[in-house]
Amino acid sequence: VLHLVCRMRLRLLLFVLALISGACQPAEKRASKAARTSEAEQIVQQTVDAFNRKDLEGFVARYAPNVQVYRFPDQMLTDSRDSLRAYYKKMFADEPNVPVTISPRIVFGRFVFDREHVTGLKSGTLDSALWIYEVKGKKIVRTWAVELEESKAD
Repeated sequence: VLHLVCRMRLRLLLFVLALISGACQPAEKRASKAARTSEAEQIVQQTVDAFNRKDLEGFVARYAPNVQVYRFPDQMLTDSRDSLRAYYKKMFADEPNVPVTISPRIVFGRFVFDREHVTGLKSGTLDSALWIYEVKGKKIVRTWAVELEESKAD
């Protein structure tokens, strides 16, 4: 029953995102209008840029000290920047050639929805997930990872 409820929540979230995406510009069009880029989007983009440079301290600096990271909808993965730092330190060491690309990105107030594609994994697979970031006070305070079925290895 819990599995069914989670799948229904995921479908509802994806439906809402589809509705919102019809009213939002793609990130590529917004990039040319940097002056109108929201603070939330700037903070999230700075984390993506730091991730792609493998700049661990630059990456974690944009997260609140008590950041909460969830596997959607409510499975907590971490509740501190220190544990986030430890996780990504190991990941950067184990997977040094892993860039992330974003397409599409939807910004809705303090929330940023990124469809993230990770390539360059040693396994040779593509990883794709929807990440939802909540930004308050110039810090990412909460994130949710929604694993997408098509990103799983065959």
